Amino acid sequence: MLYAKWTVHEYDITYDLDDGVISVPNPDKYRITDATITLNNPTKSGYVFIGWSGTDLIGNTNKDVKIAQGSVGDREYTAHWASSQAE
Repeated sequence: MLYAKWTVHEYDITYDLDDGVISVPNPDKYRITDATITLNNPTKSGYVFIGWSGTDLIGNTNKDVKIAQGSVGDREYTAHWASSQAE
């Protein structure tokens, strides 16, 4: 007799923070069965976080980024910054 054995695939999430830091780290992997993930936004001394760009996002000003339950595929996100000092 044959039996099927299923494993839930894990997908990678990579971040380019451009020297920023995240006080509560974001996950670096997820599965299709995981609850919706909301990304924590980074901070960077002397700069204001503008937003994220990356997988399934339009532009670079996305501050409320979610990976919905049921999503599939590896993801990449880049943090964007503006100087907090007036020129």
